[in-house]
Amino acid sequence: MMTGNSEPWGRLTRQEVYDCFPTGTLPAGLRTWAQLRPAIRRLPTEAQTHLRQVAEAKEHVSKQNKRDADARAQAKRQAAWRERRKVDQPASEDGFRSAQFSGEYLSLPTEEESRNRVAAFIDSTGNEALARCVCIVCARELLRGEGQ
Repeated sequence: MMTGNSEPWGRLTRQEVYDCFPTGTLPAGLRTWAQLRPAIRRLPTEAQTHLRQVAEAKEHVSKQNKRDADARAQAKRQAAWRERRKVDQPASEDGFRSAQFSGEYLSLPTEEESRNRVAAFIDSTGNEALARCVCIVCARELLRGEGQ
């Protein structure tokens, strides 16, 4: 099969070329592209345009099928990955998942993790936590005063 941008049949098979024209448009005994090519070039411009459109439609359908198959394969891989992550990755002692898989980078936390993180932030920055330690600005001011 001859393919290329210059040929109006694109990636069509010889049988598909014959099928896109009414019977008798092309001679029936042409078995190779070398024989079929001159016959196609002798066709009227409208027939060659029709052939090119049929070839483009086949190419479009082929690409769409490939995209759909890729999307299904990707969804299947993601589902398997999520299932594996549920089994293989228990929560750590502090209740947070550790990002062991590169696919988890910047993924959203679960509702429970989000609540735990907010509670942990409040515990570490609330009034009780600040009353137990000196803030960095105050510590700096204290050390500056000791140096004089």
